[in-house]
Amino acid sequence: MKHKLVAVLVGIASFLFSTCNTTDTTFLGSRQIIAKYRALDENRSPNHAKCSEVIVPFLEMGRYDCSFRLDHFEFDIERKIVLDSAGYLLEEWVYLAEGPLVYDLAMIGEDEALSVYLGANKLPIYLDGNKVIDGLDTLKVTRVFTEQKLVWVENSPNLLKGRRLLYQYQ
Repeated sequence: MKHKLVAVLVGIASFLFSTCNTTDTTFLGSRQIIAKYRALDENRSPNHAKCSEVIVPFLEMGRYDCSFRLDHFEFDIERKIVLDSAGYLLEEWVYLAEGPLVYDLAMIGEDEALSVYLGANKLPIYLDGNKVIDGLDTLKVTRVFTEQKLVWVENSPNLLKGRRLLYQYQ
């Protein structure tokens, strides 16, 4: 009897885990990207102290938190780009040791050099099947965190070493 109960519990746990973290990307077709996170990758973040020592689950992050946990991975955010419904830049958050600098669309529009630096004039960011189109990069989605509504993509050749891109969808 105990073995059957354990088997059932293991089966339920496996099912729940698989629904939260999956490689199935078929349902992404109708979703839109609402934010892009560039973070120190899962290998570098645990050894880094730029952000607060408080690391919270992604869904519990406050407005100014810069470290989060996703599954068993830890990430320290360097940049967060908030997108409009068409996939264009609305805000860019640059995370520094003393807190984030937030550039909104009005500030970016007033300063041509800042606009170019932040890439506000790049193509929109959007999902295309199992790929994220981000400017000139086409990145294959390798994992989907359904509860957090995040996709993990293969690394771009244009990305600095030790970084990870994560995209939030709705």
